[in-house]
Amino acid sequence: MIYVIQRESSIEIFAGKGRGKGNSAFERYQVLDCSELPNVLSKIKGKKVAVLGKFPSFSSDLITIPKLKEGLAEKVISKEAKSRFSNIKSPILIHKKVSEMTREGVTSSQIFIAAIEAEETDEILTAIVSSNKECAYISLFPLVLSQLLKGYLEIENCFVACDVPNEKVLMLFSPKDLALIRVMPSETEGFSPLDYENINQTITFCRESLRIFPSKVLFVTRAKDTVDINNTIIPTEIITLGTESEVSEGDFIIKLVLEFLNTHSIELAWANFLPVSYVSTTRKLKVYTAMFVVACLLAVGVSFNVLSNAIKAKDNIYQISILEKKVQSILPTFEEYKKTKEIFGKILPLINFHNQTVSAKEVYPSIESVLNFFDSRYKIDTVDGKREGAGVTVRIAGKVVSTALGSLVADFDNLVMELGKKEGFKVLQSGLDIKSKSFNITVQVSI
Repeated sequence: MIYVIQRESSIEIFAGKGRGKGNSAFERYQVLDCSELPNVLSKIKGKKVAVLGKFPSFSSDLITIPKLKEGLAEKVISKEAKSRFSNIKSPILIHKKVSEMTREGVTSSQIFIAAIEAEETDEILTAIVSSNKECAYISLFPLVLSQLLKGYLEIENCFVACDVPNEKVLMLFSPKDLALIRVMPSETEGFSPLDYENINQTITFCRESLRIFPSKVLFVTRAKDTVDINNTIIPTEIITLGTESEVSEGDFIIKLVLEFLNTHSIELAWANFLPVSYVSTTRKLKVYTAMFVVACLLAVGVSFNVLSNAIKAKDNIYQISILEKKVQSILPTFEEYKKTKEIFGKILPLINFHNQTVSAKEVYPSIESVLNFFDSRYKIDTVDGKREGAGVTVRIAGKVVSTALGSLVADFDNLVMELGKKEGFKVLQSGLDIKSKSFNITVQVSI
């Protein structure tokens, strides 16, 4: 994996050099902006890229919703998030359940939500695509850092103040999961009087607005002499990340975060802001690329057959020459036959290639029109399209990845029904295995 971190005035690229920790784990590059990124990325081995970006629109909040079935909860969270982040035109939303509580017989869930403006990912994604790389992950450095710090928490409901390059990150954990995060620009290392003021104000907000009462402030900084236990309104403690040799490095915390992301990518999936449109386009591109490769292999096979037939034809010409001597009486008729056969033999490969090309041009749009019915709830494993009769038969197989078991069958039946309603579509076959959540659908598309 290649890691790209956006700073205030530059972009840093960290390329993994294999197993190990500390200085031996990453090779570091630096560019001024996204326009210089493709030139560096294209020279680095590896296909996938993870981005820890700077997104000015980033907003987060803590909401409380009734305990609901997964599908309905998703809709409620999305509606509430769009209401909270109404200033963001096209939000990319993420969320994670923090805790569950029961009061007077009613169970509620506390959900951490966050959003960024989709447009803010365009420039970095364009640079990655131009480098012939694939973006697998987009998040913010403070978010990934918060999940790393969870492993250092020994008490519940604590407040963390973290000193990272050019920023101070304030986090509330309740009981041991991220409930609030605030990121403030900072040009100096260590904590200043202004930082302590922000810390105390944020703790007060947690108490009064969120009704969460942190028991202690945990400071993370190399400049331990700037931590003043008398400047906070609750008890203070310093925690140390990494070894002494690692802490002496100016960017030690960055490397710790990257190593954590590298080994905990699955549990960090909830914090991925990768746009759905990019994921969908990448998925379709992979399908089309695979089909193109198959088409190329078929073309190679056709060329091989033509060559083989040419070799056989050479032998046949010799046999024909013997027969010619025996049929001098019908020479004019035979000569005409030879000319016709020779002309047809030359154009036959062109006819076959033309038919394959026309077929491919009809197949690809039919496949895309069927794929458009599948949203993020479905993971497509295989796609096949073939010209049959007056239409194209499209076969799709995969798994249902984000639907509650209770609505699994209903959602799949609705998908099949919507496909059948589409003009020119005919569902020939559909199947769903509830246990494995695997499915397959065959649709005939008229052309």
